[in-house]
Amino acid sequence: MIMKRLGRGGVCFLLVWLGGSVLWGSACGRLPTPTPVPQTPDISATETVIAARVIATIATSARDLERTPTTDVRVPSITSTPKPSTTFTKIASRSTTTPSLKATSSPASRSTGGNLIAYVADSDSGHSCDYWSRSQYAVWLVSTDGTGNRLLMENATDPSFLPNGQILLTFHSRSESWLGVYGSIPTIVDFDGNSIRQMNPSGFQDRSVSRDGRQIVAVQGGTLVKMNLDSSDNAVLVGSMLNRNFYAPDWSHDGQRIAFRMCMGRTCGIAAIPSGGGSPNHLTTDDGKDPSWSPDSRSIAYWNNDGLWIVDAYGTNKRRLLSSKGNVGLPRWSADGRIYYLSPAGGAGWGIYSIEPSGGAERLIINVPVGCNWSEQRFAVSR
Repeated sequence: MIMKRLGRGGVCFLLVWLGGSVLWGSACGRLPTPTPVPQTPDISATETVIAARVIATIATSARDLERTPTTDVRVPSITSTPKPSTTFTKIASRSTTTPSLKATSSPASRSTGGNLIAYVADSDSGHSCDYWSRSQYAVWLVSTDGTGNRLLMENATDPSFLPNGQILLTFHSRSESWLGVYGSIPTIVDFDGNSIRQMNPSGFQDRSVSRDGRQIVAVQGGTLVKMNLDSSDNAVLVGSMLNRNFYAPDWSHDGQRIAFRMCMGRTCGIAAIPSGGGSPNHLTTDDGKDPSWSPDSRSIAYWNNDGLWIVDAYGTNKRRLLSSKGNVGLPRWSADGRIYYLSPAGGAGWGIYSIEPSGGAERLIINVPVGCNWSEQRFAVSR
């Protein structure tokens, strides 16, 4: 094996080093002109015999190597990995589901009578927590009684119901820029996942649709803006200010006010303004997140690290609905009067639950696989 690795040239070189030109000639096929052999110190007879046996073995191996046919070495071909497609495709009636989700034979109702939930499920809970983790999410539809669960759209987040039987969501493309502005496309789809149209990705992040479905309020570059559904007539409701940030706006059912999370330096909580704009003031300063208006527009549900809360529309009568059980959040107040939220309540795994505003028993709607940042898995209840 060693001789095969050395090759014929390497063995011949070794023979010259060990035994001089005579071995070169006998092993490698030719004799050079004899040259004087330098005097060497005396060595013992045993050493002489050992050296002779080593030289003879090497010479034999060299002759065998010369008769051994050469084997071709084949280098495997290298093919390039195709780039992911940027084409937006309809994904409907898929039979493939995430391990914890099963599509049922009876699809969720197509009506918008307050009985549908569009939620986000993580299809690969083992992925890393980076921007591209959003493309592991998918939007699903289920009835508020937990039946008719089915996949609506892959690579999508942030669903919002429109009053005409359509859903506004955000489609995420891996092949676009790593910046969220360019890799995320607001898209309107029907209840079968058919793309109706894509909106201009104008750089807005968190958003809320007016109850008549004609306008959007959104966070855009540190400001709170209002625009038509086609992104036209963009108007600033609250301008940017140093150390002031807005998150998760929600439009009241009567269309008169907009609630959102506001941080002024290190002070964060729920704030609200008239839908025509104005100066925002904190209703709470308890790190409240993700406000959701009641159907009568008189109260707001929200969450923080201490649980699920309700506060009146102008910041009075704050009360805790649920204590935190590790995590509980993302409340959505439905037209049926119940509050839906994401939680690992009861130790049954993460899921969407509902509860009456007055308290009482929690009702599990459906278990939901969550990713590395469950607070991004916002869902919507039809109205």
